[in-house]
Amino acid sequence: MSSTHSIAERGVTAATFDAIGARAGYSRGLATQKFGSKQAMIEALIAHLHARQDELLGAHGIDAMPGLDAILTYVDLYLRELSHHGESRAYFMLLASAI
Repeated sequence: MSSTHSIAERGVTAATFDAIGARAGYSRGLATQKFGSKQAMIEALIAHLHARQDELLGAHGIDAMPGLDAILTYVDLYLRELSHHGESRAYFMLLASAI
């Protein structure tokens, strides 16, 4: 998702439809047509990030683990995702912009 990378790299303010469209290789109009507004784009991004996290946790069977094992696995997955993927960084940028 191009909006994820734009937000992770430059923050929410810099994530314009122009910037997102350019990064994805599309026009600003296509991004505008898909999301309609920046708020709708941010909401779609948050939904995508939550779904991605649920998928990752489900794939590792966190729900079936005993408490401490689940916590340790969650932290390990979280830190790996944070260091390897821009999506986790984008989530923090969204949280920081809300303050």
